[in-house]
Amino acid sequence: CKILNCFAKANDAKGSIFRYRNPSGGALASSKVTAIHIFNTRFIRNQAAEFGGAIKAWKTNRTQITQCIFVYSFQFPTEQEGWALWNKYFGSIYILDSIIIKSRTSALYAQSGSKLIINSSRFANNTLSRGGVVHVMSCQLLSIGKSVFLKTLAHGKKGGALQTDSCQIIMLCDIHVVTDLVTNTLTLVGGFFIHSAKQVKIVFVF
Repeated sequence: CKILNCFAKANDAKGSIFRYRNPSGGALASSKVTAIHIFNTRFIRNQAAEFGGAIKAWKTNRTQITQCIFVYSFQFPTEQEGWALWNKYFGSIYILDSIIIKSRTSALYAQSGSKLIINSSRFANNTLSRGGVVHVMSCQLLSIGKSVFLKTLAHGKKGGALQTDSCQIIMLCDIHVVTDLVTNTLTLVGGFFIHSAKQVKIVFVF
């Protein structure tokens, strides 16, 4: 599946018009897909009743998002996670040269997968009620490099920028976290909350 140079705006995966009780993936919902490649696409004001305000990917072997922008991704109820991107039972996820802004709860939620790679991306003005901007429940390899977490307002208790619950290997390199007294990522348990990891490597985080 390839999506190139598109504009997805105001898609609504919720309400009585849907057969399913809790429809997910405001702009895109995938299930048991070998590969998804999304390039140079904007997702604006998309919403879902359950998971993935913009995108829900379930049992997808490879998801690659390159040079994309996600703005105002909504999800109901608000305590759910993965407002922009929700992934479960995945092979690999690549977020490259992309921007995710003004989401609520976790902008990216990933559970039960092989590897998650984020590089040269920007997460800005996201408001969290729980979890981190990036929330990884379980993954063999998590790598974040050359990325910025800007003005995250964290109401939750753990990890404004990143929360991991069970990862084998975590690599963080050249990451910039911007905080201040009003909008900050340091709420109770800090900008990065890492739990149950066998190997953690952190290089140049400021």
